[in-house]
Amino acid sequence: MIKNKVFPLVYLLIFTVLPVESWAKALGTVARSGIFQQQTISGSASQRKELTVRQLSPISFGAFASTGNGSGSITINPLGMRTISGNVAMLNGNEPQAAEFEILGQPDQEITLFLPERVTLSKISGGSSMTISGLTVSPSQTVKLDAAGRVRIKVGGTLRVSGFTQAGPYNGYFDINAQYTY
Repeated sequence: MIKNKVFPLVYLLIFTVLPVESWAKALGTVARSGIFQQQTISGSASQRKELTVRQLSPISFGAFASTGNGSGSITINPLGMRTISGNVAMLNGNEPQAAEFEILGQPDQEITLFLPERVTLSKISGGSSMTISGLTVSPSQTVKLDAAGRVRIKVGGTLRVSGFTQAGPYNGYFDINAQYTY
């Protein structure tokens, strides 16, 4: 079982109206800052290979602005499709994407993935936070490693945006737990 495996989740959240050049500069800097520490933890006490999880790309909700005092949400599904509701407007800038991971382990074995119910994102300079809930996995939370002992998964979720959320870049981390299915 992989426990307390921490992965960067979100990098690109901006709430102010800036010239396009300023957005690109700010977003590019934040996107490069999200490097995680790779870790390998035993999958079980049996003779199976250890499970290793590598992040290939973080989830990104893109650039957006709160359009009023009410709340809204942005959902990125595991295929990277974005939907918005409420007082949120999407802005030009970084495109949305689902997080992508590669899991390595014993060939032809089934594994189960466990994700948290909620993730808190904090403003990089402090003072404000948002929540992501409803993390979903594609193809599913139970997957089979291929003949080479690999599988790729994608993760999406829903970001809740308050009309009182401060402008600026936010980031957060979440644990992904994986274990062999018996």
